[in-house]
Amino acid sequence: MARKNRDKLADAIYHITIKCIEELYIFDTNTAKKLFLNVVAKYQNIYGFKIYAYCIMSNHAHLLIDTNGADMSKFMQCICLSYAKRYNIIHNRKGHVFGDRFFSELVADESYLVTVTNYIHKNPSKIKAYENCYENYGFSSINSYMNIDNAKDKVLNSIKVDPSLVLNAFNNENKLAKDLYFKFLKKTENEKDIFLKERYRNKKLITEAQEALLHDMKIDKIKKHTGIERSYNPQDVISFVANSLEIKEYNIKIKFKREASNFRALCALLFKSFCNIKTQDITKILGCITPAEISYLSSKGYNLVITKDIYSNLIYDFTDKFLAPENN
Repeated sequence: MARKNRDKLADAIYHITIKCIEELYIFDTNTAKKLFLNVVAKYQNIYGFKIYAYCIMSNHAHLLIDTNGADMSKFMQCICLSYAKRYNIIHNRKGHVFGDRFFSELVADESYLVTVTNYIHKNPSKIKAYENCYENYGFSSINSYMNIDNAKDKVLNSIKVDPSLVLNAFNNENKLAKDLYFKFLKKTENEKDIFLKERYRNKKLITEAQEALLHDMKIDKIKKHTGIERSYNPQDVISFVANSLEIKEYNIKIKFKREASNFRALCALLFKSFCNIKTQDITKILGCITPAEISYLSSKGYNLVITKDIYSNLIYDFTDKFLAPENN
């Protein structure tokens, strides 16, 4: 039987769950968790999706993501394939590490958005050592909600978590919003897990106790931003990058020319980020190369942007020129 197509919206918030195959605990060490977060951070920078909450457990991970106009299937496929490849190399194995494709559920209700962060941040309470102190777990976004500085850990600090959308639902004043959010967490932490799970699986938006509490707190409507436009013409990308690098546009199809390599890599990165085109379309633009070569080029482009000062503002300059026409 054919697999059902995933329901996707171009600009929406999703609760994503990734589970490993039964015999593996692919996030069982701190090093493995940091590796996964490093991969997520990389593709967050490439595709520009927003993260409102996350929690990495030993055999699964939760991500609360705003697609911000990007194709969720594309960036999640990149995340899962990239981590699986690295995991298999480290452990000298082959084959799948994730059990089936990732699960995603649309978060369309304001109160449910708050409830999902509650569920995600309390996941570590299943671990005996964190049963009564899930806020001390190091691999969830609760640190961003508590304003704990992760500057000493570059990997944890590389994940861009935006707690403002959830916190602003409680109050516009940051400190008061955090106090109210943790009041909400503590007030609901004695509910039976099984009850919350069953309501969640049946797609009930919120338990009665949580609904009453949110009502008492006078939760405001959450005002979500408009996502980034992703259907820009690849020719605009080519012209922009060629002009920025002072190189002729015809070099886009030249494979074995040193000065064209960075040009092609940066174009591949921007094609993935801002052009709603398929991999086979990119292969034609870049001279009939393989999907693996596209992946290599876009990764090279990403590394150029984050490591070379000369390219560090390229994405910002592109967005200023093409993504904000009302400002021109």
